[in-house]
Amino acid sequence: MLSKKEKNSIWYLAVIFLFGGILHVLLRNVDFTDCFSQVFYGCVVLFWSVTIRERIINYKVRHILYAIIFFMEMYFVLQICKYRLFFNNRTVWAYYYIPMLIIPILLLDLSLSINRKEREKLDKRLILAAIPGALLVLMIITNNLHMWFLKIDSAKDEIRISNAGVFYYLYWMYVVIMFVAVTVILFRKCRISISKKRVGILAFTYVMCVGSFLLHAIGITLKINGVKLWNIGELFAFCMICILEVCIKIGLIPANSNYKKFFYRTDIPAVIKDSKDEVVYTSAKATKFTVPSEDEYIQTQPISGGSVSYMVNLATVNALNREIEDVTEQITVRNNYLKTQNSLKEERASVDARNRVYDRIAEIVSSQTAKINEILDDKETEYASRFKKIAVYNAYIKRRSNMELLSESEKTFSVSEIVTAIAESAEYIKLNDIEVMFSPFATGTVSADIAILTYEFFEEIAEIVLEEVKMMSVILTNKEDILSLRVVINSVKLQFIEKWKEKEVKSCGGKISITKDEEDTIIALSFEKGGEAL
Repeated sequence: MLSKKEKNSIWYLAVIFLFGGILHVLLRNVDFTDCFSQVFYGCVVLFWSVTIRERIINYKVRHILYAIIFFMEMYFVLQICKYRLFFNNRTVWAYYYIPMLIIPILLLDLSLSINRKEREKLDKRLILAAIPGALLVLMIITNNLHMWFLKIDSAKDEIRISNAGVFYYLYWMYVVIMFVAVTVILFRKCRISISKKRVGILAFTYVMCVGSFLLHAIGITLKINGVKLWNIGELFAFCMICILEVCIKIGLIPANSNYKKFFYRTDIPAVIKDSKDEVVYTSAKATKFTVPSEDEYIQTQPISGGSVSYMVNLATVNALNREIEDVTEQITVRNNYLKTQNSLKEERASVDARNRVYDRIAEIVSSQTAKINEILDDKETEYASRFKKIAVYNAYIKRRSNMELLSESEKTFSVSEIVTAIAESAEYIKLNDIEVMFSPFATGTVSADIAILTYEFFEEIAEIVLEEVKMMSVILTNKEDILSLRVVINSVKLQFIEKWKEKEVKSCGGKISITKDEEDTIIALSFEKGGEAL
């Protein structure tokens, strides 16, 4: 059922409508009041449009209602033009029918827009329904050319409609079909909305409005002294307003009615202030505004015509923040612990890696270390001679260790690394009364494995000739993608192993050759393609 306030608003409309009809009769023959009914009901429609602006929330629905109101006002204006201002104008007589044709199309759009999202695309059914309406509007506009809508005969003093064209009957058929479609859609929307329990009110309003309109159309209507209280246009406008107003009252068209009551009953402490910062509306629990607790916060937001202030309870948020702080602190402590553990693990892994490298170096130079120990244990040889030999082995241990450490991070060596290592070893070999001529003709880079094999090969030769020869020549070249180490020794008695580290040398694309002539031995180690594996 409708509330008392809603019933009163409908009664007000009925009284205004009745009052306008009575004034229409009373002022019928009074001077300067020929257009009173149209002006009066136009003002009523305009006043109703002001209430629409304040009540309707959905901007799509609100704009459609504005369009319906616009064409209602146009209907009244054309009615004045037809019967008072331009009585003999055939164009005005035809245009008079346009508003009543467009209003049903707008009502169909309104009914389809109910309970639809604001940004949803236009319903295809509306487009299909509007096409015949657009055609009929075109026929009305061009009626003076073909007279297919109304066959109007114009004389000097008056216009007579001789008979109606075919589009005139199609016009009324289309209008009736559109109103029936709107009615069906509205009642179907009632079944799925909050207005389901109040659909009887809408049905009663429909019966009253449609019934009175049909009775007026056949000549049965209220009269005073034989004068009708209302013209067909005023009755049509009143019926439209009544039906739309009932749709708003029963909740079919969303409106902000009773917001003041809802605001008062809300559980949130809040107040609404006007532009002068004076309180206009308060909720039932707004007294808490005076003493907010530490877990409460007053939030103010600007609204149209003022502002709204409401209490925000932050107890749950603050409790969650405290829990988050505790958890964050625990996570921080644990992260620091894990960071320390990881740092220790990384340091331990680094130490283990260094130890493994040192162990590998110790294993690689174990032969030279053992020979140094043998030389130190040989007490029969004088100290200076032993020291000179130890210097050769010690130079190899140092340079070979550097190469092994460098190979941990570098896959390729500069050729200068080999040149420096051989040159240093050659200097210490010279201390043992051996004339060494070292000629490096190599630049660029080689792989770490080739650099190490080349230096180890030189050391192998140096240890063999250390006490047996007096002169040796060493040539290092890197030309035409071939790295080559050639050692010439002035002796043919010494034996050298051609298959020295055969597997490692072949894997790097290298080969060893030993050539002897009458006095010299030529030992060569070469790697093709610049030392890359074949």
